[in-house]
Amino acid sequence: MAILLSQHAVNHIYAKRAASLSGDAKLVISDTQASITASGELCWQVQTAESARYSMYISYSAATECTATISTGDVTESISLPATSGYFDISSNNFERRNTGIVLQLTKGISRISVALKGKCSIASIDLATSSAIDALLTSVIQMQQARASLLPYTTGYGFMFHWVGQSMPRSGTPMAYQDAVDRFDAEAFADMVADAGGRYVFFTTNHMYPHFPAPLREWAQRFPNMTTQRDLIADIGMALEKRGIALMLYINFTAALYPNDIANGERAQLSDFACAVFKAAGRRYGKLLKGWWVDSCYQLDRQFVNMDFEPLWTASKEGNSERITTFNYWILPTATPYVDFWAGEVCDIIKLPDDNHYEYGCAVNLPPHALLLMEDNWWHDKRDTPIISPRFTAAQLSDFIRGMNAHGGMVTINMQIYQDGGIGVGTMTEMQKLKRTIY
Repeated sequence: MAILLSQHAVNHIYAKRAASLSGDAKLVISDTQASITASGELCWQVQTAESARYSMYISYSAATECTATISTGDVTESISLPATSGYFDISSNNFERRNTGIVLQLTKGISRISVALKGKCSIASIDLATSSAIDALLTSVIQMQQARASLLPYTTGYGFMFHWVGQSMPRSGTPMAYQDAVDRFDAEAFADMVADAGGRYVFFTTNHMYPHFPAPLREWAQRFPNMTTQRDLIADIGMALEKRGIALMLYINFTAALYPNDIANGERAQLSDFACAVFKAAGRRYGKLLKGWWVDSCYQLDRQFVNMDFEPLWTASKEGNSERITTFNYWILPTATPYVDFWAGEVCDIIKLPDDNHYEYGCAVNLPPHALLLMEDNWWHDKRDTPIISPRFTAAQLSDFIRGMNAHGGMVTINMQIYQDGGIGVGTMTEMQKLKRTIY
């Protein structure tokens, strides 16, 4: 099926949307990219409403230089793609978006674009944009440099993320139903634990694989009946944290909630309208109590809709608190929208420090720095009758990195596994208390 291009936006066309792959090109890592070992080719079919010229960019990773041959119609051009740079020790994770310098003249109707690659590399997407779309993007980038909310309140020390979700297991025995777990969650004890561990802020999960929402949010219930709760756990946790000088932020995943049927069958406007309605309703409900949003799986939205517009979502996320910080997660892939207050930074491991208060290269170029670390072996604790395992990092390892990130205006968030009762692993708490004494 041909991909309809917009002349007014950058078209991010992911590898998964290729009509064909040949040679040794194959989709890997949940189809987020196509891996080429020696020689491979991807072909896309695109459709334009009228003839136009499109500049072409490629988002890829490569440890060494490789060659790309781009063909459409009667035109074929070959270019060298240099090794990519980034913040990861594993070179295949270092994706960058590069201008090929090639402008494609696409005629009205359906065109075929092929990219043949020689060398060891991975390609995430090709990006096509008219000159007017590029001008609009550059204007947005400049405007966002002034409009972004400040990270300053969160760049002294560190914060936490907790995937407290429908799969979360208790310390032992049979897990409670989600609604019952929400009712029994001890917000004050949870806030005490966060304070004891030294967290300055918390990203608390609203939903993940299941479309739960731990509050009576009508706009969520309209789409997902019986998946909200009578108790407003978000408010209770937020107020308990606020009493201890700790900021509340929320993790949300529209893609996981709506996937697969709603996204596959729905329209971009419907999804955007739903996300904006949720942001605005939550913003009105929690006001200044809610300090931030971390929105997951956004490259999947862009992959589905080609040119997803995040500006209305970013604007809606500020409802009730203009200083609220928001990010849209593109994982290790180049962030495809300027409408973020900071890089989502799902890095899991300790990475290279930024050169300044923004990244000057790599997948997060020009974005304020943030790193989300994975303290254990998984984001959530889903192993029944099993204690949370020992942490991956020591306090000493974390303290050096946190100080470095803070010195460059960066946030560090540590994801810790959590039991259904709101407690964390014994080993993790031991390291966090050491870290607290070291950092503060």
